[in-house]
Amino acid sequence: MKRILFWLGFLLCLGVPAGLVVYQENMRRGSVVVYLRLAPSGVTLYGDRAELAYDLNLRPLDPGWPQQGFLRLDLDSRRVVNAWAPDAHAPPGQRIRYRLGNSQVLLEGTSLSVPPGRSEEFRQARYAKFDLSLDGKLTLRGLTNMSMDQL
Repeated sequence: MKRILFWLGFLLCLGVPAGLVVYQENMRRGSVVVYLRLAPSGVTLYGDRAELAYDLNLRPLDPGWPQQGFLRLDLDSRRVVNAWAPDAHAPPGQRIRYRLGNSQVLLEGTSLSVPPGRSEEFRQARYAKFDLSLDGKLTLRGLTNMSMDQL
C-alpha cells in the first residue's frame, strides 16, 4: 500500500506541473498580438517600474456597463485597438477581460519593469504591446513607439 501511495504521489508531482505547462502553451498558441494606445502621459516611472495609462480611460464611460466582463475589440490593420464595447458573446481573440474601478476601465497589464538607463526611451512610448489569449487575458509584452518599433 505504501508503494502505491508513493508512486501515486510521485506521478501527481510530475503530472500537475506538466499539465499546467501544456495548458499555458495551448493558450499562448491561440494568442494574438494587439496594441493599446497609451494616454498622452501614459508612462509614469517609479524607480525601476513603469505604470501605464491607456487611451481607453480618456473616453467617457457609459454608466450602464457591467462592473466586469469582456470588451469586444475593433482592430485596425496594424492590430491597434480603436474601439471597444462590452460584449459577453464576442468571439475568442477579439475580446479582453476588464473590470471597472474608480470610473475607469482596469486591465491586467498595467506595470512593466524598466531596464537601467532606458527611462527616457520608455517615456517616448505610444503603444503597449500585448498577447491576447483565447480566454481574453492580456499579457504585457512591451512598449512600442509611433512606428511600432519595440523599445
